[in-house]
Amino acid sequence: MTKRKKDRTIFRVMVLPLLSILAVELCVLVGSLLFGGVITKLNQNAQDMLAQQVENRGNYLLNDMIGNWSNLNIIAEHINEKIQDKLNHGKLKKEDFNENNENCVELLKELRPDLIEVMYNKQVSGIFLILNTHSLEPESAPETLPGIYLRDLDPTSTPSQRNEDILTERAPVEVVRAGRIATDTSWQPAFSKADSVEQPFFYKPFQAAYTSKKRLEAKDYGYWTTKPYCLSGDTRRAISYSIPLILTDGTVYGVLGIELLEDYMQSLLPCSELMELDRGSYLLAVSQKGDNALAPVLLSSELITNKALEELQFQIASQNPSAVRDSKGEYYGALKPLVVYSNNAPFDTDKWYLAGISTKDNLFAFSRQMQRILLFSFVITFVIGLIGSLLVSYRLSKPIQLLSNEVEKAKKSNEMPILPDTGIREIDQFSDAIVRLGHEVIDSSTRFLRIMDMASVDLGGYEIKEGSDSVFVTDNYFPLLGVENIDIDSMTAEEFKRKHQEILNNLDRTISEDGSVAYQVPLGQGRIRYLRFENVKEGSRHVGLVEDVTASTLERMRVERERDCDGLTKLYARRGFRKVADELFLYPEKMKIAGLLMIDLDNLKTTNDRFGHKFGDIYIQTAGKCFMDNTPDNTVCARISGDEFLVLFYGFNSQDEIREKLRILYDAIHKVEFVLPDGSNMGLSASGGVAWYPADSTDLSVLMKYSDFAMYQVKRSKKGALKEFDAAAYQVEMEQYLQGGKEH
Repeated sequence: MTKRKKDRTIFRVMVLPLLSILAVELCVLVGSLLFGGVITKLNQNAQDMLAQQVENRGNYLLNDMIGNWSNLNIIAEHINEKIQDKLNHGKLKKEDFNENNENCVELLKELRPDLIEVMYNKQVSGIFLILNTHSLEPESAPETLPGIYLRDLDPTSTPSQRNEDILTERAPVEVVRAGRIATDTSWQPAFSKADSVEQPFFYKPFQAAYTSKKRLEAKDYGYWTTKPYCLSGDTRRAISYSIPLILTDGTVYGVLGIELLEDYMQSLLPCSELMELDRGSYLLAVSQKGDNALAPVLLSSELITNKALEELQFQIASQNPSAVRDSKGEYYGALKPLVVYSNNAPFDTDKWYLAGISTKDNLFAFSRQMQRILLFSFVITFVIGLIGSLLVSYRLSKPIQLLSNEVEKAKKSNEMPILPDTGIREIDQFSDAIVRLGHEVIDSSTRFLRIMDMASVDLGGYEIKEGSDSVFVTDNYFPLLGVENIDIDSMTAEEFKRKHQEILNNLDRTISEDGSVAYQVPLGQGRIRYLRFENVKEGSRHVGLVEDVTASTLERMRVERERDCDGLTKLYARRGFRKVADELFLYPEKMKIAGLLMIDLDNLKTTNDRFGHKFGDIYIQTAGKCFMDNTPDNTVCARISGDEFLVLFYGFNSQDEIREKLRILYDAIHKVEFVLPDGSNMGLSASGGVAWYPADSTDLSVLMKYSDFAMYQVKRSKKGALKEFDAAAYQVEMEQYLQGGKEH
């Protein structure tokens, strides 16, 4: 029996060597802190944190500015349609846009509820509509202009049912009385020159559209004010976004816009999220001259007074376009560009930015404090650890080296090591625990492999350790991938990775609706095995698992096919059609010119009543086959109800190309004949309506509604024919419908 050495505490053996190592490490760390750029890194971290916060807040603000506040297309189109209708019926003249006469007042009364709804929905502090058809040049600009300006001082609160939270800033007396909305102290019945002609929120978009030689859409003339403004008689500062109102004949007749009060914008840019104790501030600014100079729009806190803000003259850093600095070097800021205009728009030279700014003392305060604390701590620790720590380093290295040699020998012999006693109690206990743990790991691995062999689910796996050239692979791993006769015992890690990737690259993949991926392994005779892969990295080990999911994948695919296809005609059902069509509508470059054909089979009910539903099913099946056989590849056919079908033609360069395909389809429909049970013959008759993408609409639901309307026009006139959507007829029918509803 081997005699154990005299036990010694780990404290006695290790305390001095650890202190000596600590002293050396502290010296290196002190030098690293002083000369290795650590302080610079702390300063950079402070800048990066500021930049990240500005980036996040800028994304939120840009989403509001582009996706919400400046999206006035729908309300503008609604106003245009309403005014165009009045002009067409003689209820309004273009001359009425220039004064508060009876027709203009009635128009503003009708538009007031729509403007209130938009103001509530967009959560803005105000909305305005100014009417005018004259040039705004000084010699011809009118003294007053009709219009309406409404304001909500708390846009984020729940809207009042009676509009009690709204104030009227500008509107004729009749409009105020009709709406029962309180007037503000600065209310006026019309817009003065100071309100409109002299303010860029009206002058710039209106005059740009009025004098433009290009025929642009109204939204392309949209304008964000670059300086806060106040209405005459009011002290509240605001910025706004406005677009001109343009009739179909090109007449520019006014401006529509939203207002954002300065106090409201400051609440959307909380400076507390930049730094503690409100030591930072958001700055909304614009670069207008094409250089690096920034003109302030608004500041979210009182970090800098307005007067001082103008004197500082902030500029984009020339070497770092994502940073901003002031002319005196006192402030630093992170910059987020806000792209609010499209290219070649009249005001695209105005470059908007959101900056988060602070004084350099506040921004870098933490790094300076940490520098003092670390230097002091490191010096004290170094002095304490240095005392006498070099005396025992040799005594510590010898027993540890002994253990290291034994472990290395065991590694080469591929056996569990037998670690000798070192005479150090804690190290001996630790080495014994390692040996016991190694045996337990081997036993656990053996048990797990047995469980995998007995499992009903086919599983395979592998493990690769970084730095090692060997790999552990289960015997059934490559057979599951459809590859036999691979010698895994002699395979290196690099060979395994290369072979594994080569096999995966040659396998097709199936992606389910939840995003999971299953690889397809062909087994011959039309059979396919579906596999699911999982890969995990745990420290230096890469572990992979493959599972046979054939049964669940086939069941899922069967359910999806039955759900998306019509069982009678084998065409898409309504759900399948919507899924395929919605995907196509996401890519206009793939849609190009498209036509949506709505088909209704004529006389199906009569056929069912006379000859039974079995013959009616044959009638439907024959029609579905005719539609499928006589349409090109870039077509989606679907049966959406008993006798209604949808056919989407897409990817064409003109409507005439689609009309030719429609002619071919209807020629084929007219050639189909049935032999009825009574011996007589009957042809296939189908009434159809076509709506065009993008001419009629770019929305699938709207195109379905339009094509359905065109189809029912055929049903009411001459069945079996094909008709294109007529927007004018649709508008007339909608007006008749609405008129009938009002009378009812």
